[in-house]
Amino acid sequence: PDIETKVKLNKFAREFFLENGYFEVGFDHFVLPESALYKATVKNSLHRNFMGYVSTAADLLIGLGPSSLSDCGTAYMQNEKNPSQWVEKLNKGESIITFGHLMSDSDIKIKNIVLEIMCKLSSVIDIDLWNDSKIQKNLDRYVVDEWVEWNPQERVLTVTGKGRVHVREIAACFDPYLADWIGRE
Repeated sequence: PDIETKVKLNKFAREFFLENGYFEVGFDHFVLPESALYKATVKNSLHRNFMGYVSTAADLLIGLGPSSLSDCGTAYMQNEKNPSQWVEKLNKGESIITFGHLMSDSDIKIKNIVLEIMCKLSSVIDIDLWNDSKIQKNLDRYVVDEWVEWNPQERVLTVTGKGRVHVREIAACFDPYLADWIGRE
């Protein structure tokens, strides 16, 4: 569907779930109060991995099938995407990992900020990162649009109710690997 239809569908679904006893978790999940995701949200322990929101964080996530992703905390790996090539490599005893990224200290800091924004809708932001001109350009717009609030004394960025549906874009502005996706230089 076109963007206008998507927005209408999202609004309809959101209203339906909220009117029927569901709670919003993260930016795209709705859960009942007895669910593990709701309880994790209340306890401020909600986490997000490649599969979506989860109630507990894992130090190690191992992807087994074609195209699956693994995360060991300081590195990401991706398996062969093509299923027949994945099987062929597996049968030959070859590595099925086709891509990996070892995270720098900066990558890990950004990963933690992104996870906090995506899961807790708030994060303490290092002032140097906040003042980065490429990041600042987007965050200033998000403050004006009332998607986020910035508390400079505590260095806390908080996603507002209005910004919740845009949380993926808000978090992405901190990720230098996604610069093209959000129109940064």
